[in-house]
Amino acid sequence: MNKLKVSFSGHDKFECKVDWITKGIDTFMQDNNIFSNIDKSIETLGLGKNMIKSLRYWLNSLNIMNNGKMTIFGQILYEKDLYLENSNSIWILHWNLVKNMQNSTLYYLLFNKFYFNSFTKNELVFGIQKWLEYNNIKRFTEKTLISDCEVLIRLYTSEMGLLRELNLFNNSNRIYNLNITNRSEISDELFLFIILDYIDIFYEKNISTLSISDLQQGKISIQKSLLMSENSFYNKIHILSKLTNGDIKYQESLGIRELYIKNLPNKFDILKKIYD
Repeated sequence: MNKLKVSFSGHDKFECKVDWITKGIDTFMQDNNIFSNIDKSIETLGLGKNMIKSLRYWLNSLNIMNNGKMTIFGQILYEKDLYLENSNSIWILHWNLVKNMQNSTLYYLLFNKFYFNSFTKNELVFGIQKWLEYNNIKRFTEKTLISDCEVLIRLYTSEMGLLRELNLFNNSNRIYNLNITNRSEISDELFLFIILDYIDIFYEKNISTLSISDLQQGKISIQKSLLMSENSFYNKIHILSKLTNGDIKYQESLGIRELYIKNLPNKFDILKKIYD
């Protein structure tokens, strides 16, 4: 029996709009039961029934809500950046999508497993089909996969798409080119937060070393997820020692590159510093 848990669609063919997150968080914080009453949600949010379902999907997939409750990240957004004016917030929303194979499989595959420098929608659909076939997963129709790919493309490229400002790929005659750059817009604190979040996903709190190879080529690739050049990735790695007062530092011995971890900062303390 196949053990991989994957998910496609769920968004009712609507990409998340920039103002949806603000509406969703603000409304939920005023009424924690808003999403349990579809008619009240429609009246309060001014969105149609299918859009409300889509909004709920995005709030969960972006790790703003979980099981009907606001996550710590969602609470921080509400308190610090409700209108998503801080670009770090948009980067974290992107990271929350691409790190989660179970809930947002397409995003995980594109930014961690596929090695596209450029792609068309049809090539992306074909790549997913081959990956599903390889893993003996047969329950998703081509129509579902096409819809999911169209939503992803609009999310990153359409004028009101939530993640458009990241400029991760551009559209040239329906060929989408990945923009791998030095990512100078990613702050050192944000990079540290992502490292700590990565550790939370895969490791126990008493971890003492972390393979650089895993960060570049593992199940989740931080370098590929953020479309960072290798030089910019290592620049950020080298800054970690100063940023953590030596608690996390890079070392290389006999060709093995690792982060040595003396003490792990609290990732949410780091996250709050991003907004100070």
